[in-house]
Amino acid sequence: MNENVRINSVRGVSQFILNEKLVTVIGEIHEDDFICDNVNNISLFDYCTNRSVGNNNCKFLLEYHPSIKELDRIGSTIIKDIFLTKSNVVRDKSFGIDIRSDFITIQGQNKLYHGKCTPEDLFALGDKYCEEKLFEISGNPTCDGLKNYISKMNRRFETANELTDLKWAWCMVMDYNILKEITSVNDTTEYIVIVGDKHRQNIRDALSTWDNCDHIKESSNNNESNCVLMKI
Repeated sequence: MNENVRINSVRGVSQFILNEKLVTVIGEIHEDDFICDNVNNISLFDYCTNRSVGNNNCKFLLEYHPSIKELDRIGSTIIKDIFLTKSNVVRDKSFGIDIRSDFITIQGQNKLYHGKCTPEDLFALGDKYCEEKLFEISGNPTCDGLKNYISKMNRRFETANELTDLKWAWCMVMDYNILKEITSVNDTTEYIVIVGDKHRQNIRDALSTWDNCDHIKESSNNNESNCVLMKI
């Protein structure tokens, strides 16, 4: 199949050619699904299914912890819908990339993003970041782009004194894990990354500065009357 369709529930898309790999970063709002006001539209899950058919080297990176067992605790409705279905080509090629709870625990992550943080909480959650542990979990930076990203992330943690700053710092930790994966040497020819839209924006801003990366598509602030048009 080779046609353009509108993708339901997609808030933004940033697409790149990186080291001859196609990287599509899809942003969504975790609890906000919508259906496009167009005749030719499909679900995000069906889009992923179509992209994977006949492509054994396509990999999906999704916003959940790689070892999570309780799938109902996944914050994204879209990702839960994929992982609560029976085994399929999308699920078989999908990998969790959210490593934040390895540092701050699931309870700490929920408090940071969904609860009420006291000044003491902010200090404790910020103090749990450790570059050595990040490299142990995800691997050392292997290119100048990743090294520059690490420097920016470290500065973000060093200067974070408000809740918004600390949220962004920990978002950058997860996004480092994504950037590390898509720059690794392997047989993957296409990555589709499905994350919250703020993560998409952060990844876009990082990749847009890399010399070996060609930014080929950008679509932002989409909704049911202004849907992302993609080729399947």
